[in-house]
Amino acid sequence: MLRIISITATCGILLVFSACLFGESHYEQRINKISHLSSFTSYGKHLYFGGGDHLYRIDTSTPSIETIFTTDRAMVDQPLIADGVAYFGVNAHVDQKGRIGEPSGFFAVALQSRTALWKFTFEDGGYGGYGVPPAIADNRILIYGTNLHYLDRESGKELWKVNNEFLSNNQGTTLPYVYKGNAYFENLSFVKDVYTRDGQWSKVAFDGGQREPISSFTGTSGEHVKIRGHGIGTLVDGIIYVTFSYHDDSYLTTHFGAVDLENRKLLWEAQGSGLRTRPIVNDKLVFTIRENAIQALERQTGKVVWSDPLGEMEVINEEQPAKRRWQEYAASWARRLAATREMVIVQGSQGIAAREAATGQLLWTVKIESEYSDVEPLIVRQLVITSHIKDCSVIALDPRTGKEVWRIKVPDCNSYYINRS
Repeated sequence: MLRIISITATCGILLVFSACLFGESHYEQRINKISHLSSFTSYGKHLYFGGGDHLYRIDTSTPSIETIFTTDRAMVDQPLIADGVAYFGVNAHVDQKGRIGEPSGFFAVALQSRTALWKFTFEDGGYGGYGVPPAIADNRILIYGTNLHYLDRESGKELWKVNNEFLSNNQGTTLPYVYKGNAYFENLSFVKDVYTRDGQWSKVAFDGGQREPISSFTGTSGEHVKIRGHGIGTLVDGIIYVTFSYHDDSYLTTHFGAVDLENRKLLWEAQGSGLRTRPIVNDKLVFTIRENAIQALERQTGKVVWSDPLGEMEVINEEQPAKRRWQEYAASWARRLAATREMVIVQGSQGIAAREAATGQLLWTVKIESEYSDVEPLIVRQLVITSHIKDCSVIALDPRTGKEVWRIKVPDCNSYYINRS
């Protein structure tokens, strides 16, 4: 959907319109419709997720869908469910007429009454994004916006916040990893001299919010680079499996490796990785995307156990061969993983497939174009859960065969944003 608005000297819809500030001006505001589904959170027999401006719940045993909460034009991200409360972040958007809704922030909603207990509003920037759901840390809520915030669960009161660099409050942080009373995160900006600037990582103690720089865990020279939304890692048993990015005098390189938080030590690393793919871990292996292939590596050594090309999971949309955005999405954003001890699920821009975890043998493939979506597949209750953003639906597949078990249409997953030209 595309709606074009001509703005003259009136100060009507959004405060950000420069015509309101500097007198009469003529330009076009294009209001674009986008479909949004967040990743899923499993809790008992239910799946919770954000769709457009709503928090939804699916009963996987029925199956059926219901709306838990609706915001005032703010896009709902992946929730955390604890003690009968849904905690989730929202990002401000507009409606079909370009009218802006409530500001970006973070909600606590009681599931029984379906009412908001509190909302924390961000003073600057938006909320989170792919790969950064909220976390409970020492019975409080750790959330990621432009900064890292630590909130009281009962009231939503901010206990402390930290940013990415000393002497700066607008660089943001990256995905925090919660471990033994601290939050660890990679720094967002270029870092070279750990004596005059920050370390490549930082640690924040929950008790007091004191921030400590940490020198590089990694063994590769060159400036360290951290790009917002890239290099999402997985923390298991005190080990982070994550992508590192480096920039020397000539080019940017990426490495996938394992970091021991307890001893602040790099255990192993290998060159090349899908920057926006979250690695998935089972009891023996870690799965990631490297060199345009799905790979299984030994968790202790990083040795490649098996590797297989993504193949048709990454075929470029033939209707859009010249569109760079689609190519970048298919190559770097669309790759998603889920795993159990027995199988690994691989989702790409064109479909979803299942492989034996130990050998990589292909079990089945299903064509599901994921469009521009950050939804991760989920294996739960003998089902593989995925989504189809084109028709705004949630799909359950049989993990043994890939056959569709059920498909639920999400009532409303639309949001709107403004492009100015």
